[in-house]
Amino acid sequence: MKKIVLMVGILIFCISFVYSQSITVTYPHGGLTWYKGERYLIKWSHAGSMNPKVKIRLYQGQTKILGIVDSTDNDGEYEWRIPENLLEGSYYIRVKTIDNQVYDDGEIFTISERVQPKLTMIFPLRGEKLKKDRTYKIRWRREGDMSSQVAIKLYKQVGHGLSFIMDIVSSYVNNVGENFYLWRIPSVLENGKYVIKINAVNERISAESRLFFIDDLLERIDTVNNPASNFLNLPDLYIQKASVYPVEGAVNKTKFEVRIGNMGLKSAVNVKAKLIINGPENYAKVIEYTFPNISKHGSVDWKAEFYFKKKGRYIFTYTVNESRGIREKRYDNNKVIKTILTKGLPDLIVCVDDKKEVAPGRKIVLNIDVKNIGDKSSCNRCFLDVYIWNIVHDPRMPAMDPFFFNLPSISPGGHRSFTITRRWFLPGVRKVVVYVVCPVNSDCTENCSGNNSVKTYIKVVETGAPVHNTGKKKCSD
Repeated sequence: MKKIVLMVGILIFCISFVYSQSITVTYPHGGLTWYKGERYLIKWSHAGSMNPKVKIRLYQGQTKILGIVDSTDNDGEYEWRIPENLLEGSYYIRVKTIDNQVYDDGEIFTISERVQPKLTMIFPLRGEKLKKDRTYKIRWRREGDMSSQVAIKLYKQVGHGLSFIMDIVSSYVNNVGENFYLWRIPSVLENGKYVIKINAVNERISAESRLFFIDDLLERIDTVNNPASNFLNLPDLYIQKASVYPVEGAVNKTKFEVRIGNMGLKSAVNVKAKLIINGPENYAKVIEYTFPNISKHGSVDWKAEFYFKKKGRYIFTYTVNESRGIREKRYDNNKVIKTILTKGLPDLIVCVDDKKEVAPGRKIVLNIDVKNIGDKSSCNRCFLDVYIWNIVHDPRMPAMDPFFFNLPSISPGGHRSFTITRRWFLPGVRKVVVYVVCPVNSDCTENCSGNNSVKTYIKVVETGAPVHNTGKKKCSD
């Protein structure tokens, strides 16, 4: 009897000794982005007596991607330079003693290519003719990390150099992506060639436009059709904007939109406009339309949708008042040409483990796939949102646990995998909602945007209850 008691005591001691050992990966934490070629510190903590050496591995899902180091001191810190040839994606770190007795998996983070900070001018364009006392959008694009403010300055060409004229704005919002600033050109400026420069505030990152013109509003007159004695009372039609883009939910359906403005001092009546579409295999279509009236300083819109059976390049040539039946001040802004390459569209769907169960205090891995069932690569600016609602009040866990992953472009038939590792302590059900979010613009359009989300549940069973997992993936419809 004494031997049995002694053996049980030893067994209890061994079990308590094993469970008193632990490693916890503390950095990188979930949602971080690390960049290839950069050096970062992997951090962990440990408790209990264990092997003084650990190995560190990089995982994606259940797959080991890279052995970061085979043996290093178990001192809680290791500096790692991320290889340049590593694929962009979502990963996690595993720290494990070299005797394989104790280990822990860190949270999901992202490894990405570092974008070099850059500013690019979009408008004004080279040779653009801008008028005094009119308002224009100065447009530029920001890429990479830099100041969130820019200064915008105006320079005038003098001889072969540039002379500073004025600060258009000393500090203005500079978000990632495309930005614009509304600028009304002062009437006191001299006619001539100008350049606009933008600078990231307190940084050596800048961009400048090509040379453009600023001149008087009524300076350029068509003297052949418009006698000088009557030029003040003429209309002046121009194409304010035009765009052509695919229609969501249709593979080869295309929408064309145009806005015609009148910057003159007189209304234009019976304005004739023409749209010519040329495409593959000698495709040609002509549409003519007459606008009854375009008031001075007013505008009209024209929209149309087209379905092209053949994939390929289509050229849209739109002209307004081509016959010159209406006398205008100028005719060099009455035509625009737009091109679209019609293809199939991408279509992203989300799949996630369906109704997983876990014992209290044990870790659970939730596997998520994003698939492209369309016939075109998806936009590389989408991202994956995962929200876990802790329906049961558990003081050790947040009420809502959000995760965000960058979603690189996915080729047709391809997919991207993500994993989330979590543990819960109190029994109950947790709701999980997963969805893909893409910017609303033409190059991120999909066949169907109503199938980008899916939800499932995680059940933490009662202590001692059996755990059941189907292992199936639940996909959005």
